[in-house]
Amino acid sequence: MPIDPRLYDGYIGANAAHQTFKREIVNAKVLLFQIRGARDQLRQNFEEKINNARKSATRSFSIGMVTEVFSRSKFRALNIPHNEADLVVKDYDSLETQFNALLYIDLQRILETYLLDLYAEIVRKKPRALISNRTVTFEEVLKATDLIELLLEKQLTSLSHSDRENFEKQFEDMGLPIVGRETSPQEGRDFLTNEFVLLWSVRNILQHSHGIVNALFLRKAHGSGYKLGDQIVIDTTKLGRAFVAVESIADDLNKRAIDKYAIIGA
Repeated sequence: MPIDPRLYDGYIGANAAHQTFKREIVNAKVLLFQIRGARDQLRQNFEEKINNARKSATRSFSIGMVTEVFSRSKFRALNIPHNEADLVVKDYDSLETQFNALLYIDLQRILETYLLDLYAEIVRKKPRALISNRTVTFEEVLKATDLIELLLEKQLTSLSHSDRENFEKQFEDMGLPIVGRETSPQEGRDFLTNEFVLLWSVRNILQHSHGIVNALFLRKAHGSGYKLGDQIVIDTTKLGRAFVAVESIADDLNKRAIDKYAIIGA
């Protein structure tokens, strides 16, 4: 089987939206690479710091780091008292689980931000993409120095507070489905579609429901395999799938956007 050349040469679009996306997604990949690669050393280092502090302390103690200095005698610090540190030592796996969840949530943010940035690039190049039933007031029009930017800002605000379905509809209306229909085999499209749905739904569960599957999740994520009340725990496998999906979706969408709307230099 030939090796996929994309493993050696990544795609970085010539437009600002994709370049910003690429910087953020690569930072996230490197962060996971570093944390996973040094997980045993990090755990050992933390436990050693706690043990050394406990040995040298006569009574209670804490560890931490200075985060802001106001003067030689006044500063702000991140403080971890000994009894709080003991919680982590006793259940270090919970720290990794929380880190994975935070990184998964950030992957959704990175993709959503990219979609907003790409949409803005397209509208500034082709303002007709703004056509919708959204309204503005006379006051807003009279105050605006650039009507297109006014309308764009209102649409971006609306999208940033909307759900996955609204993003999909917006890009469908522009002739740019977020998950391309002709760019990969059906199995690949099914994978990307499923992970795209999960990205939004799981993010909401992690942020608002301690990872516990509720009825809204089941309505939004059909066929996810989860049941009501299940606890969603983000492990390396789930993170890996999300990374692949986010990068694949954004890279393919960007190429199609450049071809369709000539947004280079927008």
